[in-house]
Amino acid sequence: VICLNRGIEIRPVLKIALPESIPDTALSCLLEQAAPLETFGGKTMTEFSATSLREYDLCPRRYYYGVIENIPPLEEQIPEIMTEENRVAGAPAVVLGTLVHKVLEKYAKWRMHNQFREDERVWRDLYDSEVRETAGGRFDLAAEAETMLRSYLHSGLYRSFATRQRFAEFEFRLPLLQDDRYTYTVTGIIDAVAEQEDGSLEIIDYKSGKPPKISGEDAIPRGYAWQLALYKMALEHLLRIGEKASFSKVAKASLHYLQDRSERTLPDNEYRQEILRLCREIAEKKTEEDFAVKTENCSFCPFAYMCKKER
Repeated sequence: VICLNRGIEIRPVLKIALPESIPDTALSCLLEQAAPLETFGGKTMTEFSATSLREYDLCPRRYYYGVIENIPPLEEQIPEIMTEENRVAGAPAVVLGTLVHKVLEKYAKWRMHNQFREDERVWRDLYDSEVRETAGGRFDLAAEAETMLRSYLHSGLYRSFATRQRFAEFEFRLPLLQDDRYTYTVTGIIDAVAEQEDGSLEIIDYKSGKPPKISGEDAIPRGYAWQLALYKMALEHLLRIGEKASFSKVAKASLHYLQDRSERTLPDNEYRQEILRLCREIAEKKTEEDFAVKTENCSFCPFAYMCKKER
């Protein structure tokens, strides 16, 4: 289109066909030329989510990309075209986890508002709605989530606390930790909080992944232990300042693995100083190079596509 009377000339734009993928050699060349990310404004990192510390434990560089720079991870997507390979693999783990958590949250809130009545139709309706919302309506790929939910909701593990549940998706943001230089704010969302017979509280965190093949005090991976410990600190903090004064103390914090309906309970250890040292370590770092790479965890890292993997 040419508009000569206004002195404006609009020329056609050439359409260039982009390659569907970049060869590994070309990608390696691009990464070699990429400069490190700029310092994040000299900021001091003093706010942490309870779950993000596990990311740091897996790989500090992964933590830097995802938490500090907020770079979008390369996540698995629900496939648009069904193949036998997709059918066997099922939905991506992140989709299954989100789906299971949302159904359990909404079903718990429904039960708490209905005298803890059980109703198979309610959770199934919630499941159908969440599959459409979270998994693009792919019921064929989300079957594993339905199996986990059905088995868990009928298990003794679930029924051991379900009629005593007081909170679902309990969210907090609190200044929980302090050293001689910083005050550290911790955020988190606790899946479930139940009241025990003696008035104490019990924390439950759902896990849809595979249970660890370890026992004893190491039955809870370190990153998950930090997560539960911070949840416990947060509730104890609220008890001390009186916001939840009707409860006495936090007596138990556990992971519930839905795949085999097993429970892993947080040992009665002192985690505060360990977590405090970790927060101080992160707060003192400023640049991408300060955050080391753990190459043993690259195979399942959502930032492997862009990381140079240089220590």
